[in-house]
Amino acid sequence: GSSLIGIMEKFPVGVLGALLLFAGIELAMAARDMNTKGDAFVMLVCTAVSLGSNAAIGFVAGIVLYVVLWMRNYGRVKPSASGLPLRTDAARCPDGHP
Repeated sequence: GSSLIGIMEKFPVGVLGALLLFAGIELAMAARDMNTKGDAFVMLVCTAVSLGSNAAIGFVAGIVLYVVLWMRNYGRVKPSASGLPLRTDAARCPDGHP
């Protein structure tokens, strides 16, 4: 608690601002890679839980939510336009195994 404040007081505000700027840029670049609403929802839940409790619980909540959404989408079968057998939109490993 107080030791962290003491360390931060030794750094100039400009250095802390630059660190915060680059951290924000990195987070924005990660958010730009969100392809679906489900990905964005997982990120928002993870962030909210992390802010409300701690980062470890937020991380676990994000992983659990991602797995639940993945399993829900894995079960949705849609006919393909090519006439091939039915498929899902779930992400699979490059070698074709789930």
